[in-house]
This record gives sequence, C-alpha cells and structure tokens, in this order.
Amino acid sequence: MATSYSTKTRPTTNDNIFSQCQQELVAFVSQCVMLRKSMEGDANVKEPTFGMNGLLDETKYTFVSRIHQKIQDTLGPLLDQQLKECAEPVIPLLIDKILSSSQYTQLVNQIANDAMESTAEILDHLPKKNSSNHSQSNSISNSNSNSNSHNGNQNIKFTNCDEQRHDASFSAHSTNTLESWSLGSLSSGVCPGTDDLQTIAVQLQPSHSFPIRLTGAQLLASFSVADLLADEFWPLSKVAIQLALLDSDTQIATIGLKVYARAFKLAPPYMVPEVYISYTHQLCQSFMNGPNLKLGLGLDIRDPRVELRIKQFRLLNQFMIHLPSIWFRFSEQIFKDVMNATAKILKCSLNNGSTTSITALHFLSIVDPNSSWYEKWMISHLGRTQIILALSQSNIIPILADCFIKYSISITKSIQVDETKRDLHLKTDELLVEDVDQNEDGDNTNLINSSDLEYLHFLHITIILSKLTMCSAGRKCFPIKLTETKHFKNILTYFDEVESDSLNLEIFILILIRDITSKAKLLADNNVPELECFRMPRVVSRMIRDLAAADVPCREELFKDTYLSQLLIPVENAIDTNNIGADEQVSLLAIAEALSHIASTDSGRKLILRGEINYRTPQYNSNEALLNNNKNKTLDTIANFVKSNCSNIKQTCFSKKILESYIYFLRQFYRTCEGLLWLSKYQLHISLSHALKQLQDDSKESNQSHQDLDWNISLIDNLLNFGATPKGVMLLYDSGSMEPCVSYMFSSKCEKFGYGTLVSQISTTKPGMQALCKTGWIQYIINDLWKHLECDVKFDETYIDIDDPSIGKIIANVMKLFTTFHGLSSCLEYESHHSNDKGSLTHLIESLIIIEMNRESSLITFEDSHQAGLRIFKHISSCLDSCILLQSRFSFQQSLVREINDSYIFLNTEQPNQEVFITDENSLLCNHILLSTMTMGGPTERKLPPLNLISKNMNQYIFNRYQLPKFIYEDFNPKRNLGNTIQNFDALINTCLDITELQSIFIKQLEQNDIIPVKMVQTIILKFFELLLDNKTCNGLEDMGWLTIKKHSKKNPKISEGVQKCQKLGIIMASRYILLLLPHLNAQEIEKSLEKVLNYCHSMVYSCQEDTIETFSGFDWFSSTVYAIFEGQMTIVLDVLNKFSNYLPSLYVWSQFGSHHFNWIHRGFNNSPTFAHLCHWVEAIAELELPKLISAFTLCGCTPTQMVQKWFRELFWNILDFHEIQSFLLICMLFGIDYQIYYCIAIMNHIQNVILPATRDEKLIYVIHDAQLGKGFSTVKYLPYMHKLRDRHRNMVLPDLKRIESQI
Repeated sequence: MATSYSTKTRPTTNDNIFSQCQQELVAFVSQCVMLRKSMEGDANVKEPTFGMNGLLDETKYTFVSRIHQKIQDTLGPLLDQQLKECAEPVIPLLIDKILSSSQYTQLVNQIANDAMESTAEILDHLPKKNSSNHSQSNSISNSNSNSNSHNGNQNIKFTNCDEQRHDASFSAHSTNTLESWSLGSLSSGVCPGTDDLQTIAVQLQPSHSFPIRLTGAQLLASFSVADLLADEFWPLSKVAIQLALLDSDTQIATIGLKVYARAFKLAPPYMVPEVYISYTHQLCQSFMNGPNLKLGLGLDIRDPRVELRIKQFRLLNQFMIHLPSIWFRFSEQIFKDVMNATAKILKCSLNNGSTTSITALHFLSIVDPNSSWYEKWMISHLGRTQIILALSQSNIIPILADCFIKYSISITKSIQVDETKRDLHLKTDELLVEDVDQNEDGDNTNLINSSDLEYLHFLHITIILSKLTMCSAGRKCFPIKLTETKHFKNILTYFDEVESDSLNLEIFILILIRDITSKAKLLADNNVPELECFRMPRVVSRMIRDLAAADVPCREELFKDTYLSQLLIPVENAIDTNNIGADEQVSLLAIAEALSHIASTDSGRKLILRGEINYRTPQYNSNEALLNNNKNKTLDTIANFVKSNCSNIKQTCFSKKILESYIYFLRQFYRTCEGLLWLSKYQLHISLSHALKQLQDDSKESNQSHQDLDWNISLIDNLLNFGATPKGVMLLYDSGSMEPCVSYMFSSKCEKFGYGTLVSQISTTKPGMQALCKTGWIQYIINDLWKHLECDVKFDETYIDIDDPSIGKIIANVMKLFTTFHGLSSCLEYESHHSNDKGSLTHLIESLIIIEMNRESSLITFEDSHQAGLRIFKHISSCLDSCILLQSRFSFQQSLVREINDSYIFLNTEQPNQEVFITDENSLLCNHILLSTMTMGGPTERKLPPLNLISKNMNQYIFNRYQLPKFIYEDFNPKRNLGNTIQNFDALINTCLDITELQSIFIKQLEQNDIIPVKMVQTIILKFFELLLDNKTCNGLEDMGWLTIKKHSKKNPKISEGVQKCQKLGIIMASRYILLLLPHLNAQEIEKSLEKVLNYCHSMVYSCQEDTIETFSGFDWFSSTVYAIFEGQMTIVLDVLNKFSNYLPSLYVWSQFGSHHFNWIHRGFNNSPTFAHLCHWVEAIAELELPKLISAFTLCGCTPTQMVQKWFRELFWNILDFHEIQSFLLICMLFGIDYQIYYCIAIMNHIQNVILPATRDEKLIYVIHDAQLGKGFSTVKYLPYMHKLRDRHRNMVLPDLKRIESQI
C-alpha cells in the first residue's frame, strides 16, 4: 500500500478501500464550513472547535466509532487551522490541502496497519480447516499480500469442541443475537463447504457413536445460518439438520432444534416455507418412527424427552403463527405444500382416533390450547380455503369429529380427580422462538395428567371444528362421515334426532350448547385464575360469540329456535332452585354471555322477538304476536328469572354477577321500543328499583363491600338505559330512580357510547330536566362552553375559531339539552328558584344574547362569544312555545332590534338621512333570529333572510325601524283557497252515509288537485261530526279510535300573570299568521276572537288542575288552527272544539288538552300522551321502517322525539304550509288517530336525504328544527305510504292508543 498521496497523483489500486473514507471527509468539511458561516453573524457566540462532535451521526458499531475518533483527533485541528486562514473557504481546495498533508498520510497508514494486525490476530485464533478446502484462506491472504505483514497461505482446520464451548458459540439466547439481526452474530463466521456438510451428515448418522455425532452437531451449529440457507448448501444442510433433530440423544436433538430456531428467525421470506416443511416432516418422522408416549401415564416435564418435545412444538407453533404474515408471497404450489405439511403433522399418529398414545396434536394443544394458529389461518379467504382443502384431502376432519364425539360424551359427567397428585401450570403467554434455548424454570414436580391432556386435545379439536362453521368452505364439510357411530347414537337419542352416521352442522352446534352446562375443566388448582378461561362453558360462550359476529350465512345457521331452547334449559331449571353449585353458576354465566352475544346483533334480536320462522320476513311485526298474547319463551324465562331473584336479593343463591349478566341481556331489548313493549308487563324497572333501594338501605347500616358497590353501579346503569325510549323515560320516572341514574351518568368518569342519546331523551321531559339541573349536568355543559370562550391567562389568547369542531361540539351539546319546550321551561323554572350562577342558562342568555343585561369582561373576544350565543339561541327559539317563553322572560326581540339598529350608520353624502347597514356574521344572525321569531309560515309561504352575504344590496333583507322586510311574504299565496272541487261535491256530501264514502270523497279531491279548498275542509269536518254522532255509523269510527272519554269536574282555576303574559304573546304570534290566511279580517278582531276561544278552552283544558296555574305549559295551537280553518266563525269554532273534546283523539291531536289530562294520571310528569305514546310509536316504527335514520340520530346523540314532539305540540306550524296542515287534520279524523304517527313517519322518510348528510357533517342538531325541513312534502304523494304503514302496524298501535281511555 502506498504511504503518501498527492492531490495530482492518487493511487487507484486501493481506491475502493478508502472511497468511503473520502466521502465522509467531504461531508465532514462541508458541514464544518456551513457551521462556520452560520456563526459569523453573531459575535457573542463562542467560536467552536471544528471537530467531529455533533456533526457525524452516532453509530453503535465500535470499529467505525474508533475510526471516527481518529479522524476527529487528527484532522479536526488541521481543518480548524485551514478555516481560520481562508476568508472564503472553498470546499474542493480544502479537501486537496488535507489529502496532501502529512497528517492525512499518517492517519491512513495507521488505520491500515491496525486493520491488518487485527485481521492476523483473528485468523490465528480461528480453528484450522481441512487441507481439502483452503481456497478461502488463500483469498484472505491474497487480499493482504501488498502489505507483507501476514503469511499468505493458512490451512484452517476444525477441532472437536467441548460442550461448554458449544453452548457459548451458537446459543440463540446470546446477547448479540437479541440485540442485532446481523447474520454473522449467530456463528463463528466460518463459511461451510459442500464437503464439510457431507462430512457432518455422515457423522450424524445414528450408527456412529455419541462423541462423533455430537462433534458433527457442534460443527453444524458453528456455521452461519445465512450460509446454511443458501441455495447451494440448503439441500445438504437440510439433511444434516434433520439428522440432528431426529437424534436419539436429547442433547444433539436440542442442537438441531436450535439451528432450526435460528433458521426460522433469520430466513428470508422465500426460504421460510422450505424450513417449515422440512421441520414438520422431521416432527412427523419422530412420531411415526420413534417410541410414542402413553397417554395414560401423562407427561412428566422432568423427563428431558418431554421437555424437548414441548420445545419442538413451541417452535412449530411460532412457525404457524408467523406464516400468515408472509404467505401472500408464496407460489401456489409452495402454498399447497405448506398446507399439506400442516395437515400431515396434525394427522400423524392419530391412528384413526385412537387415544392410547400422545399424538402431535396433544403437544400442540399444550403450547396453544386456544388454537391461535388456526384462528390466524382462518382470517383470510386464501388461508381458510387452502387449509380446509388440505384437511379434507388428508381425511383428518372425520378423525377429529370422532374424537370430538367420543370426548363430548364423557365431559357431561362429573369427573372425580385426586387433585393432590397432579397439578398443571399452563403457559398461555406468547411463546417466543428463543424458548427453545431456555430451560424450563419453575416447579419441576409438575405433572400434566392424562385427563388434562385429553381435555386440551378436545378443546383444540373443538375450536378447529367450530371455525369450520364460520365460513362457506368449512360448512361444506358438513355433514361429516363418522367412522365410529356407537357414541354418536346416544347423542342423537338425547336430541330426539333421526339415527345417522354423519355429524351435521345442527347436531354439532347442539352438542356445543349442551357442553356449556358441563363441568369440564382443567383439573388444576382452583386458585389459578389463568385457567378459568379453559372451562368448557367459557370456551363455548366464546364460540357462540364468534358465530354471532360472523357473516350472515353463519348467523343464519346459529339463529334457530332449537338452539335458544337448548340454552334456556339450565335457566329454567335454576328458577326454582334454592341451592346451586359453583360449576352451575359458571354455566349460567356463560349462557348469559352467549345470549347477550346473540342479542347484540339486529338479526339476533329479531330472532328472539319474532322466532325463527318470522325474523327473516321484512314485513313481519312481532307486535302482532304480542297482541295475540303469544309467549316469547326466551324473554319470559329470563325476565322471570331476573324478577324473582331481584325481588328478594338477600335470599337468592345466585351471584350478583350472574344477575347482572341476565339483566344486561334484557337491557338490549328494553333499550328499544319494540323490546320494551314485550318486557313492560314484567315491571322490571320496579324490581330493579326495589333492589337498588334495598341495597341503599343496607349501606346505611354498614359499609358496602366492593361487590355491593359493583352491584349498585350495575343496577343504576341498567335502570338508566330505560331512558333510551320515550315510554322508557316514563317508566324510569315511575320507578323513582330518575335522579340517582342521572347523577351516576354525570359522575361517571367515562363517556359511554349512547349517553348522548340518553341525555337528549331524558331532557325532553320535566322530571328529566330537573334531574339534570340538580345533579349539575347543565352547569357542567355550560361551564365547559365558558372555558372555551373566556381568556386563558397562560396563553393570552386573542382569537376564537368559532367554527372549530371542538367548540362546535360544545355548542351542539348545549343545543341538545334545550331543543324542546319542556326541557327549556323546566330548566328556567328550576333556575328561577335557585341562584343564577355562571353555569346557568339564564346567565348564558343574559351575557351572550341580551348583551345590555350582563356583558362579561373576561371573554377572549365578545364578537365570537356573541356569535356562539346567537347560534344557541337561534336553535332553542325555533320552537314556538319556547320562543313565547323566552320573549316573556327576556324580551329578546327588543334587544335584537336595538342591536340591529345600532348596525346602521349615516353617510355624509348629498342625500340626507342615507343609512347603510354594517353587515357581519353577528348582525346577519341577529336579523335572522328576529325575523324568524316575529313571522310565521310554511316553507313556501315565507322567506327567511340569509345567514351570509348573497348580494350587494343586503338592506332589503334587514329589519329596519320596526318594519318587516317585504321580501318575507312577497310570494305568499294562501293555496288553501285555490283549486276546484270535484264534480257534484255537495251532492256527494249530502248523500254520504258512512265514513268510507267520506274517505273516498277526500281521496278523490286530493288526487285531483292535492289541495283541498277551505270551504270543502269545513264541510268535510262538519259532516264527519254528523256521522260521529249518528249511532248507526259510529261503530266504524270507534274501530279507528273515536271513543268517548270521561271528563273531569270542571274548575275555574286562577291563571298567574306570567302565564297570561305568555298567552297574550301567543295570541299575537298566531294572529299575525291568521291575518295572512284571512286577509278580510283585521288584526284586532282576530286577537279578540282568539282570546275568547282560548278562555272558553281553559275550562276544558285546565279542568283537572289545581286552584292556581303558575307555569306556562304552552300555547293552544290546535284551537288557533281550528279558528283559522273556519275563518273566525266563533259559533262553529266553539262547537267543533266542544264536540272534539269528548273523544279520545283529542288527547293526542289537541296537545294542550291531552297534556293536562295525562298529567292528572301521572302527577309531575307534565308531558302529554304525545310523548309517552305518539313519540314512542314514531320511534318504534322508524326502527323498523327507517333504520338508517334511527342510526343517524343515535350517532349524533339525538333522538327523533326532539323533532317529532315539536311537530305534534305545534301542529306542524312553521314546518308545513297551512293547506298541508288541513290535510293532516282531515287524515287523522277520517282514517284514525294512528295516522298521526304514520304522517310523521312519512315526513321523516321525506327528509331522510337531508338528515343523513347532516349526520355525516355533524350538523344534525342544526337541521332538525330548520324552517325549511318540510319543504317539498306532499300529503297526496305519501298517502299510499301511510296506508302501507297502517296495514303493517295498526293492529298494535291503535290498541295501545286506545288503552289510555281506561286510565282517565
């Protein structure tokens, strides 16, 4: 090697040796120059020393690090000096100077000499190789011939190594192996030759003595695994490794196992199947040729042979688990070979189901009792198709089925075992490849008994067969032809099945379900909790869970009445039991889990509610079965079991965990409207409430145990879920647990999915909102909003992104609470009796909307905070009754008018008094709220101002000086007076003798012009009441719900001034709209007439109230509608209202009348039958007819009741045009009171295309009260749809609506 270099003549012979060094030098100099330039601008920076510190990447390689250090020590000072001398350093020039320096020459020589000396020392310590193979040593010596520092030819020969050297040389557990994936770290680094491998194969022949075989194994282990896996060496090395693994001596076999483990760890993906196939082949050979262990003797893990065999199957299991991650790279033939090799190892030594010896599947069951490898293989379509094909072709499945049948007969019997003689510590953690190098630490006295081996073997087989049922390819394997039918005949007799010699899918699942009651388990110490998961009931429960969650065809196989009946047998037997053992309790718990898994799916719930025959029928309604008093065996059994034990919890013999599980099963039904109808007769809410009160009484006497605390939480949580439906909220209120449940929901640290829907549903009632206020829920939500609006001193924020999703979610949470009138009024009523702190709604309105009252100074920006308040207020004021209440309480309209007027400015122009409106987001929103609350009309009857800039001339849309903009009603045309009547209408009416003829007249007119003139509406209504009073024609009307009701004794209660003020505001609002509909009347006349009508109705509406009415319960929109229909004819209006109040439909259509009579029944609930009946049925039918819509509401934490309740209360004012409202009333009269529900479902179906996109954009809460929501709806278009709903649901809906008549 040359000793010096110049910049002009550089050596080329060794450029490849030092090219990397020169590249590092260039990078080093470049970084130094860049660093120096970056520091020249700062005089205060200490001048650095340009060394290698911080410039070169740190490396873990010691050799490279030392070279870096030498470069730093030698060239660092030289580079510093050159940089100081050069004003503008040029990198190429600096490199030339350094390369031509003596320091660089000295450094290169020193590194080269050190490397050669180290190489010579390594070669001296290597074992010498046979003289027949010295080409490698020649190549090594030739590479160093120029230096003359090392002798050229050396023969490397292998010598026998003792056992200690062997353990240190190729242990896969060495530090280098674990810390590095370097191939060279696994061996001495010596490359094998073909002759070497042939020699080793000869040495490993069984005919040689132990020392020779051991020497061969040690030599094999000393080779690099990468070389052994090379294409030219693999055929020979495979033979040598297989011989080592099959050796009769465990020490040599362990060496072969270690080589396989390292090969598995470091083999490239294309070589993994080769290694796997070779390994499985040798395991099969060892079972078929070697002596087999007797099953009856069990396994003593102190035996080295047993220890080695367990290690072998741990490695096999790791192979199996790893293969799915890489098998997409396999060729088709390789893939089949892998599957066939797996099938072969499963089949080897099974001996057609014989259980006299321990098979390969027994050992695989020990290391992987849950059959994790098989589950991974069955995940992908490719994997499950190929493995099932391999199992079928190898005829393993019938053998496995025979083993399954044989053992399933025995596990149902009690197994008596002397547990003092045996124990099992099963390792269920992940088994690493390196386990084959470790000794089995722990208790060496452990003995795996034959019973445990058989049980684990059975579990593994059961899991394999159960996975076949979860895919189409696996189900084709059934029925399975059995080789032994003796035991199978007993099973068929047990299930009353026809005698057969094949195991079909139904019998297999029945056997699994029967096994859920068995006492089969690992006969180990009962104090080992890790072994509880291997109890047979737990295993079957997991299988049913997987079946229920599988694809649709699989669920079709599982969802049968036969299986449900089999599951219920132990529960039926346990109802009247006073004493039950621990094993039976485990079985009952597993059955509850299995039933819950089935009920967790939509089809599973339908199966339980409707039965196997009907649950696949889309048009079937399970409520018909309920109406016919048909029994639901599953729900009846579980409900009776729960009720009998919860009623007397102190004397029950069942654990609380079991009761919790069965209550949870029932909860999945009473959370839905359909399921609640089935379970309401059992009064579960009363039983759970009684158990809760009993537990709370006991806790006062003594401290609660941990189990009692869990039981308390479970009871409250299950009671809380009654609040998922409107009727369930009423049951929760009747149970007296409303407040504890809301308190638990508020104090719960985790926000469970579904809590948003529960809060929204509960907040629509007065007791629910009061509970939310008392527990602090309202304060928490509003304070959360304040936290985002107020200034944070730490960050000194000056801007709020009001459209940020996080703030938008908080604003939406506030909206959900006050979206209904009952929620808003109850909250304001509660706050009127308590201090209005910062977390109150009153303070929020006064601070962010009515800014003259209380303007907060701690807000980040008032404009953004004001915008948040206006968005909330726009939503809660969209309800007409809420608008009236807010106006009477806060006079918000006057405040908005002042704010809008302040947005006008005068310009200094030639034209005097010219005003310009300053348009921003807040002013536009204020204008929109003001005009939407001061005007009324359907989607085509009025126009509302825009919320953003749409043109330069925005003044036409702005409220100015107490004048409504003309654009609002510029297109208003009362369509109710348009259109022609059908021919001979008067004659048809006069000759109409029954309701059917009147219905046909209505439909004919609707189909002709989709609008019924007002005169025709009046005539039809009067004719309807004429038929209603006629005894000859009233029978048909009674079938549609027109039953007479009992009125309470009339009172004339006092009405407080606050209520009178709200009623006056309501009259003003209604008269504005009626004036548009009746332009021939004047405003004062309409207001006076409306006031008389309302005063007359008070005697009917408030007849069951106390002496004084102090709270505003809503305006009477029904009376106002009737007044508008009959064009202010007072005599006819009062007569119609009086007649209407005598019949049942008045409780549902006339919201004010129904609410006060219903409140008389349910004191304090303060909701009309609209909520408990109409809203409940709307949600119940929507679950069946519009499942996507229901899912959308659930995902957004809203409920349809929040929207529908407003429609019923306000009779679709501001939602539909008035001619559609007339059609709605006529339909409810002519076709039955249940058409109210069908009409709402039709509107929901119409707006579905608006709701679903809003859900996606997380804007649903903004949409449900949108004034344009009903745009485009036509009664005549959806009337056939309503008839279809009637045909499917009337048999259940109408009787439930009639049932309230008996309660009045």
